[in-house]
Amino acid sequence: MERDRKGRIIAVTSMLIAVVFLTIAYAVFSKSLNIQNISATVKANEANFSVKFSKSVTVMDTSDIKPVFTPGAAGTAVDAHIDNSGANPKITNLGANFTSLDNNGRLTYSVFAINDGEFDAYFKSIKIANVTGYDKPIVCIPGNGTSKELVDKACKSLEVRVRTIIYIGGTPNRKGIAVTVDNITHGDEVPFNSQNGTYSNITNTKLGKYDGKTYKYQEIYISIGVVEGATDAGAVDGSYSVKIGDITLEYSTQD
Repeated sequence: MERDRKGRIIAVTSMLIAVVFLTIAYAVFSKSLNIQNISATVKANEANFSVKFSKSVTVMDTSDIKPVFTPGAAGTAVDAHIDNSGANPKITNLGANFTSLDNNGRLTYSVFAINDGEFDAYFKSIKIANVTGYDKPIVCIPGNGTSKELVDKACKSLEVRVRTIIYIGGTPNRKGIAVTVDNITHGDEVPFNSQNGTYSNITNTKLGKYDGKTYKYQEIYISIGVVEGATDAGAVDGSYSVKIGDITLEYSTQD
């Protein structure tokens, strides 16, 4: 009898030990399968997003841009520089020395924006900066013997105009801005929301990514001329120089 009782005690003890062992083993096994929530962010390489200015649409050409005088404008002009060193392409060294300028005359620079990156680029804004050392986007300086009063008056009749065209499915998508010496801006192709030389919040203007064969491009025309209806630009008694602030176009990977 005593032997049977001892046998039952041993059997029950062994069973309890087995249950405890299996419980511990299950707990360990369960813990080893417990995967906590992990979040990760994959960031695209910014170096692969690239829009640059170029004189050509077939090859990257960053040589200086020679302007063209239209009939009604005469003088000598400086060559503009392409600056692709920053996050957004920029045109610098804009200006001319006018000997005559009437209501139909203009000085125009032509350049292209090329998407040579791996992402579609959405055109977002045009910025016309103030001339370095001044608080205006256009500065007029009288030549020797030219009346400063007349030049200042004529300068208020001038405007810098930036017009862009991207062809999407064969249809031209035009955007534009014009700014006067007093930093008063007005729309060229479309209205916009700024009075400080910036046309921002541009939408629905995509510059497609490089397909390995053909660059997608945007035509850009930068000009200086007379505000429509103004009459003072031609009433100057000599030559005068005009300087224009740097012009930057901004792009994004999202519209």
